[in-house]
Order: sequence, then structure tokens, then C-alpha cells
Amino acid sequence: MALTVSLPEVTSRPDAPLGAPANPAKGQLHATAALPTNRLRVPETPAIPTPASALAPQPKRNFKAFANITTLGVIGAIIAAVAIRVGVQPGNGLTQAGVNTLAILVPTIIMWLTIGTTWVSFLMLGLFIITGVTTQAETWATSFGNPIFAMLIAWCILANALSASGVVDRLAAWFISRPFLQGRPYAFLTMFVFSQMALGLVMQDLALGVLYIDIAENVCKKLNLKKGDKLYTAIMLTVIWSNGVLMSGGPIAKTWPLIMIGMLNALGVGISFFQWFAVGIPFMIVMSFAIVGVLRLFNPNVRSLKTLDVAQFSANVKPLSKAGKITSFSAIALVLFIVVPEIIINAGINSAFASWILSIGITAPAIVLIAALCIVRVDGAPVLDFNRAVRDINWTVMFFVGAIMFIGGPIASASTGIQTWMGNVFSPLFAGLSPMMIIIIALAGTYIMTQFISNGVTMMVFWTIGSVLLMSTTGTQYLPMFGMALIFAICRAVLTQPTTLITALTFEPGHVTFGNTWKPNLVFIAISFVVLLAFLPVIGAII
Repeated sequence: MALTVSLPEVTSRPDAPLGAPANPAKGQLHATAALPTNRLRVPETPAIPTPASALAPQPKRNFKAFANITTLGVIGAIIAAVAIRVGVQPGNGLTQAGVNTLAILVPTIIMWLTIGTTWVSFLMLGLFIITGVTTQAETWATSFGNPIFAMLIAWCILANALSASGVVDRLAAWFISRPFLQGRPYAFLTMFVFSQMALGLVMQDLALGVLYIDIAENVCKKLNLKKGDKLYTAIMLTVIWSNGVLMSGGPIAKTWPLIMIGMLNALGVGISFFQWFAVGIPFMIVMSFAIVGVLRLFNPNVRSLKTLDVAQFSANVKPLSKAGKITSFSAIALVLFIVVPEIIINAGINSAFASWILSIGITAPAIVLIAALCIVRVDGAPVLDFNRAVRDINWTVMFFVGAIMFIGGPIASASTGIQTWMGNVFSPLFAGLSPMMIIIIALAGTYIMTQFISNGVTMMVFWTIGSVLLMSTTGTQYLPMFGMALIFAICRAVLTQPTTLITALTFEPGHVTFGNTWKPNLVFIAISFVVLLAFLPVIGAII
């Protein structure tokens, strides 16, 4: 039976493929999807943390019960909407449609932070139609009708197929059971991190994170480690840190990279899968060693790892089934089908076939592969159970994805004048700063804000301000660099429990606590920020 998370409220802490189950703490999350069905350790199934609201005593039906966070969020949103509608007048580039847009968008952000992103995102789309800022056709075409939305669904289904077929479990076991790791603690920890990065290139981040939490717990039990032991904490931290890095390292089955690709395409600039991998893979490799470096600074006692029998991790894993082999080979073929033609074209080779493949995009080939896996049968059953794969998509987060894809239109539209107005308002504050300095300041603010607040909201705040400032000075030249770096930044949220579902799944059961992780987390955040700044020229050169 597929293990999925279905909590009452969902917000934008995806990261994403992609859906995002609700975060136990005040509805904040990173993008997520279905959890893996297979485990390296079969007997136990990790408990899903109970939402904090379910653990808290239920208030009596009185006035205090009325003043809950949802009610306060709605009241705050209404006050903000009225204040903007009455207090903000058209002018300085802003039109009346722009005022209406702000009167919808700002209250929506307030409710995203206090309530969640499920019905709030849906409501936002409806309000844009009611107020006449956008038509029905424009609203639905640029939200749920956006090509990126279909791409997310297709690649999420394929990621679920890889998980359900046992491919990911098998590969994870292979990585950490290599003979050369025996008796070498930091080699084992390095491979433990690297394996997550490698699998994360094609696997959804939450599904992989949950699998590795289970593996980490299994390793700790074999080492007779208890919660609170420094090595126990260090091993769990590698899962949190690695999951954040792989969340942005490649666009396959990852919500935020795909959303940024879509937003850039809407502005007439683009980042291809090949370009993202060309930056993301080296970044993931560097960060793998950076993670191990932080662990050395953390200095846990790794003596027990020297006697760990690594071969046992692959001993009980079932051989890959025929369905699993077909799924894995098909996924590899699809990635090559998408990436190789771009390599050919970038190499200056004139190929009509390669040009045709690039012209049809990456969603249609994925759909054809999904259909093929549903048709092909092994032992009387289809290789891909489409209905189960679709059920495993967390559809609640898709409402947020649709809303995010839509927002860029009204903000960038000349009919609202928001970009011109924001440029006039913010440009004097950053006058004289170079584009690179604007990007660095925005990334620093993102790193801080995403440690405490939904990364979806964080992204929209800094993307809106940063992109306007950059376009007002240099046009679209620096937008791809800024967009990719911004995605890397919002996925570095590790400090507090509400930041991602992976942090919730490690903090809430007591695997780690804020008290025993804040120091290494701050070191990791600082080092990852330095690495990201060092990669800015690389991003600029490749994109």
C-alpha cells in the first residue's frame, strides 16, 4: 500500500514533484509528492507526525475559539484588501487594474502564511475573474492550463512509477553497501550523501527523503545509537541537508525548478533541462563534499561506523522485478531522448530530427512513455498502475502551483502597471547598485526568510522585487541567473521544523531537535550560501 501524507492544510513549502503534503506547523511546507511504497527495512513503517493542532488541547466553544489563526488570517486579509483598495490610488505607473491586483495578491499572501494554500489559491483565481482584472479564459489558461502544470503531472507520475517498482530502493541499497565503504566511516557518510544526490536527479524529493529517513534510522539501530547521540543527529542531518540540495539540483520531478523555467519562458527567456543539469549536477557534487565537511566540524564519534557491516543493506532487498527493469530503462531512455538532442544542437550539429525533438517539448514524450507503461503487461498486470500513480499525486499542492504560474501574468502585464510602479518605488533604494549586487542582496534575504516562512511565498516576494529591479536596469539579461540562484536559495531551508516536510519528519518524531542542530545548521547555511555565490559566474556562463 502506498504511503502518503494527507494533512488538513497545505501551503507552499513544497518545494515540491511534486505535491506537498501539509506541514505540521502552521501550514508551511516544501513541495512534495507521494511517499515511496517500498523500504529497505520492511517490518516497520515510519509513523507520520501528528499535526501540532491535533496534539494541542481543543478549546471550548467560546469567543477564544473564534480567534484562531484561520480567523485572524481572514480578518487580516480583509483589512489589507480594504486598506489597499481605499488607500492606494492609481498613478506613478500603477493602473486601477493594478490596484485591484494588489488588493487580491497581498491578502492572498497573508492567508497563505496563516491558513494554507489549498482553497486560498483557488479563491485567488476566482477573485481575479470577479474583479475583471483577468478574463475566465486568461485565468484558467495561465494557471491550470499552463504547460508547466501538465509537465508536473506527467513527471510526477513517472517518479511514482520508479518508486513503486522498487528501482529507488534497489539503487539506494547498492550505493551504501559497496565493499570499499567497509571500515571507513567518512567514506560511508560521503556515499550516503552522494547516493541521495544521484537518485535525486530523477526522483521526487519527499519520496526519497522519507526513504532515507527510514534507512538512516535503520543504520542508527544497527549502531546501537539513541536519539540525541551526536552521530545519530549527524546521520539524520545528512538527510535534511541532502534533500534540500537535491530539491533544486535538477528539474525532473522537482516543482520549483519547473515553475521557474515556466516563469522565465513567460518573460521570453528560458532555461533548458540540459542547462539546469549542467549547473545543478556540479553544484550537488560540491555540496555533497560540503555536507561531509560540516559533519567533520560537527565532529561526531564515528568509531561505531568502523565495524558496521555494509553488505547487510543489500542482503534483504528483493531483486529488481521485470516491471522495475522496464520502468528504469524506460526512464533512462526518456531522459536521453530529451537531453541528447539539445547537446547535439548546442554542439553546432545540424540535425532536423534533434530540432524536431526540441520543438515538441518534454511533456509529450513523457505522456507517450506513461501510456506505453500502462499498455505493457508483466505477469498479468500493467507495468504502471495509472490510477494508483495519479492518486499518489498530492493534488492539494497543485492548486498552489496553478496560482503561482498565474500570478506572473498580472504582475508583468502592462494593463496593471505593477512592474513600472514597483520599479519607480524600489529603484531609488537600490540606485547605483550593479545587477550582481542586487542578486546577492536578494539571495541573502531569501536565505534568511526561507528558514522561517514558506519558500513559495519567499520566492514570490523576492522574485517579484528582484526581477523588477533587474529588468528596469538591464532588461532580461540577468533573469535566468537570478531565477536559478533563487530556486537554489529557497531550497536551503533547514533551520526550523516548519520549513519543510522533511524537517518535520525528522524533528517531530524526535530524531533531531532544534537544540542539537542549530549550530551545525547555521554552519551549513553559511557554507551553502558561499557555494551558491561562487556558482553565480558558472550559472551566468552556462545560461
